[in-house]
Amino acid sequence: MSNLANWAEVHKDTLQDQWVQRAIDFLLDQAEKSISSRGLFRLAISGGSTPGPVFEQMVDWPKSIRLNTELFWVDERLVPKTSSNSNSGTALKILGDSFPQNFPIPSEWEALSSFNKAMQKKLPFDLIQLGFGLDGHTASLFEIPTAYSGDSCPYRQTGFHAGFERVSLSFQALQQSKARLILANGASKAKFLEKVQFSEGGTYPIQYLYPSKTEDTWMICAQVQS
Repeated sequence: MSNLANWAEVHKDTLQDQWVQRAIDFLLDQAEKSISSRGLFRLAISGGSTPGPVFEQMVDWPKSIRLNTELFWVDERLVPKTSSNSNSGTALKILGDSFPQNFPIPSEWEALSSFNKAMQKKLPFDLIQLGFGLDGHTASLFEIPTAYSGDSCPYRQTGFHAGFERVSLSFQALQQSKARLILANGASKAKFLEKVQFSEGGTYPIQYLYPSKTEDTWMICAQVQS
């Protein structure tokens, strides 16, 4: 595998307001291009607290953009959508009914098979927004991809981690996306990026997104608050 520096465009901001605006401008530009080209924008978003400020700004997108955006999730904990630990539930509390075409990952194992069949028709996504943990995971992929090689389904069970059963887009689905946006907020995340950006090793799961033909953009904010 090659190091991240060869495959991704990296932007670093020191103020959160600048970082959020950069991300919003990028997402809206991608949405406008996709909708102008084929009348539809398929966006998969991550969970966690990092993208929350970005979601807050997305509700102000033009109605024509919001109504023609299909919203998906990168990963999910198998909890009720009303739980504060639900990625889709938390995001939809912020987004409200601004994006009526949304496809949350089901909370029950039994529903995953039929959900995958429906999602196969949606791939590849136009854009996948990801984050990462300081252990190097992205989505809910906590191991190197040899464990996930050959996935034919967009979503897979990735086991029990940090108190919850998880479902995640596979590495294959992540690599099929037309573009990816990786968001990170905080000094510790910025330091982690410096550690892996020029590394040739395969120490962290997120490094196995590369090499890739997908257009990748990383946006890092080294300061939590402006």
